[in-house]
Amino acid sequence: MTSSEPVRRLRGLQTLGLAALILILCTGAALAAPQAGPYTISGTVYSDPNGNCNRDPAETGFSGWTVILADSSGATIATTLTDANGFYRFDIPGPGTYTVSEVPGSDCWVPTTPKSGSCTLTLSADKPDASCDFGNIDAVNPVHVITGTVFDDLNGNGIWDALEPVLSGWTIAVSSLGGAPFGLVQTLTDGSYFFVNSHAAGSIILPDGTYTLSEVILPGWVATTPADGTTTVTVSADSPAPAINFGNMQAGPVPVPEFPSAVLPAAVIAGLLAVVFFVRRTREN
Repeated sequence: MTSSEPVRRLRGLQTLGLAALILILCTGAALAAPQAGPYTISGTVYSDPNGNCNRDPAETGFSGWTVILADSSGATIATTLTDANGFYRFDIPGPGTYTVSEVPGSDCWVPTTPKSGSCTLTLSADKPDASCDFGNIDAVNPVHVITGTVFDDLNGNGIWDALEPVLSGWTIAVSSLGGAPFGLVQTLTDGSYFFVNSHAAGSIILPDGTYTLSEVILPGWVATTPADGTTTVTVSADSPAPAINFGNMQAGPVPVPEFPSAVLPAAVIAGLLAVVFFVRRTREN
């Protein structure tokens, strides 16, 4: 053994020890360090007048409702108010189990979802965000929903057949029998419309009774069902209103399909022309 051999061994042990120390320190620091954030809990407080525990397109959010955030022991950490759209959000300092609860805006509102009016959520590094929506129903006043769809009645048979498209942006009016309209809505992208009995902002009140529904027929269109674009509907707490659909088709002559005579036999062309003639005579009558 040379005189430098012990020195090399000592240096090797020192290097190994330093590496082990670094590994221990890094591992310990990683275990002790809090998980990176941010962590959030958010959601919406809304009116659920039909009580189906889902937020439908026409159901509005509640502004100014209180939502409470509590830790796993039940201690309150923070409170917040919903914004103009019913939205709330909590920025959470770290992972853990938390509970969010709503405070109803008045005694007449009761939760539909969740039934308890609170959600318990667990946040972790793998799931730093969570949400809880609160639906509520008016327990004092009867709930009425008048809904339906406006569609393009391509064949004019007054029935919403498969593959017939919907019509969005059409206006539907509701009025008392013999009275002026007191509510107007436009159909959504899926052709649907809603009149909802609710005390939420932007909604209308529909007591038990019979109402007139009518559509505003756009230029170049004619109503197919109901025939004049107007119908009546009766609503009560014991008898929900059925879906009221409005069918419309474009006015004017039916265009004659143009096909090269060399492609289709003469009999097929004659049949197509006969169909067009029949449709025209039907409209004229």
